[in-house]
Amino acid sequence: MQDLRTLCRRLQQQQVDPHLLATLSKHLEALDRHVPFLEEHQQDEADCASLEGASSLSLPPPPSLLSLCPVELARELTRIELDYLANLGPEEIVHSLSKGKEDKNTRNIDAYTEWFNHLSHLVSKSKHT
Repeated sequence: MQDLRTLCRRLQQQQVDPHLLATLSKHLEALDRHVPFLEEHQQDEADCASLEGASSLSLPPPPSLLSLCPVELARELTRIELDYLANLGPEEIVHSLSKGKEDKNTRNIDAYTEWFNHLSHLVSKSKHT
């Protein structure tokens, strides 16, 4: 950066086109404003690279369903279920039961079905003791 400033001073002494000097000066000021951010970004990248190899940052394994408080787990699952069920309307239920597959608007039923399938999969894969 200092080299660029020295170059600008030399250009001013040699009486270069003032418009060119003004443009160059404007670009140097913009560059000067961005350099601290670039240096900070480079330092952050170096910090991240040094942390990648650190074994102290490994995450603990997620808790199993059975290690959670059963009452709190039941409350949270019930709250989630009610959020899904509250979005279901009678029209959507009727549309889902109709025989025609075209033009069905069953977005909320599809979301609830996907949630139920994920929950079923999670429960089936958890270790039962």
